[in-house]
Amino acid sequence: MQNEITIKLLLVLCCRKMELCAAQWDEFDLDAAIWHMRDDVKTGKGLDVPLPPCAVEWLRELKRLSGASPYILPARKMQHRGLPHICEGTIGTAMGKLKPHMPDVEAFTVHDLRRTARTQLAALGVDVITAERCLNHKIKGVHGTYDRHDYFDERKDALIKWADLMRELEQGGNDKVVNLKDKKRKAA
Repeated sequence: MQNEITIKLLLVLCCRKMELCAAQWDEFDLDAAIWHMRDDVKTGKGLDVPLPPCAVEWLRELKRLSGASPYILPARKMQHRGLPHICEGTIGTAMGKLKPHMPDVEAFTVHDLRRTARTQLAALGVDVITAERCLNHKIKGVHGTYDRHDYFDERKDALIKWADLMRELEQGGNDKVVNLKDKKRKAA
């Protein structure tokens, strides 16, 4: 269950895997639906990430699963590097286990989740700058130099749209969706 929620959060929040793996509970205000990310792994700057309602729901479940750990994704067993949270390879390993259930789907990596999210934001009509800011990409050129707006409200609206689409797809609202739970049952 933890792996499934982690993958959903990576998709809906458009974040990098290490940002989520190393996140601590004191960064999250679930009542205000904001993740006060301390330091983005690429920019080294903090960022407030708006949390769509489903992300808050999933995070509450992770809170229950994480017990007293300060990390949202605590290490499940002693790791060779002694990390107090899951290592980034854990997510890739979990995704690799899905491949046998999806023979018609081309191979993908954890980083492909960000590409998927960015593609879907475009398909939903989210403007380029807001979509890029959702992925916490630095805007280049003159626009990036002069525009200091954080796009929080715009990112919030975009992530809610994206989350709504994800929920619709998860509930079978699209005939192109591969239902992994059904495939697992048939394989058993």
